Amino acid sequence: MEKRQIVSGKESLEVVTDSKKVLEVIDESLYLRHIIPELESRFINDSSKIGSTVELLNGDPEYTCVSDLVRVKAAYEHVSEGQICYLIYHLLQREFLKHESYVVHGAAIAKNNKSILLIGASKAGKTSLSLELSLNRGFTLYGDDAIKLSLADKVNLSVVSGNRFVGYRKHHTRHNKISEAYPDGLPVYLDAVRLGIYSKTPSALNHVVFLEQDLFGTNRSSYLGAEVGRILFYEMISREMRAAGYCIMENALPLPSLDNGKESKFFLEVLKRQDVRFTTLTGNYRDMLKRLEEITND
Repeated sequence: MEKRQIVSGKESLEVVTDSKKVLEVIDESLYLRHIIPELESRFINDSSKIGSTVELLNGDPEYTCVSDLVRVKAAYEHVSEGQICYLIYHLLQREFLKHESYVVHGAAIAKNNKSILLIGASKAGKTSLSLELSLNRGFTLYGDDAIKLSLADKVNLSVVSGNRFVGYRKHHTRHNKISEAYPDGLPVYLDAVRLGIYSKTPSALNHVVFLEQDLFGTNRSSYLGAEVGRILFYEMISREMRAAGYCIMENALPLPSLDNGKESKFFLEVLKRQDVRFTTLTGNYRDMLKRLEEITND
């Protein structure tokens, strides 16, 4: 058995495993660092207790949870890197919920003390838009894939951090900041800290933008009513807690729901009180950039 401490901000897990595949993912996977905010992994050489314990063991598929001990058995050597990454992501989400924090699939940027959360399906433009605004238009970047929201004061929902290792598109590769930071070639993911655009300064969530595909060339932007926007946002948070979209795992590897009703209800109560604006945005790339800049000045 070997141990690793996985840290994301103030939350941590002690992972105990007999799987070489799991160890490789924890120690080396760039994808894991892309989908988890501020991820660090550390060797544990003593027997001192650090956070909750997770046992990822080879064996017949099984999930057990007793207090601060979670055991997930599976044939890990035959499970893909991505699935193991999502399992670790999900187990960390359990720790976030204990501290009124939520990690969501999205991008977040900030300017003029206003933070904007971008939510959309894969290829909707989260990476392209957030990186462009951060590199060229004076925004700071929290992340482009995994954004941590906090209710630490139990009053206001804030953006506190995100994944520092971010994706990029071909048209960004000629940017001076990127070419100077990586003179010997580009990695799979860019380090936003190295580029000088990363932020870990908490800011109140001001605006949630739902990116939609422009199937009919409507090229439109429209504010959503507060009630509709809150419902859509609440549904998205609830899907993350239920692991919807991630629960079809290889080799019967289980990924159970974390939503016992308590956390989602608390989130909804806070969201009712907070002054968050909601917008749906679709159109061509240039017009979407323009609208996002306008939002920070509204």
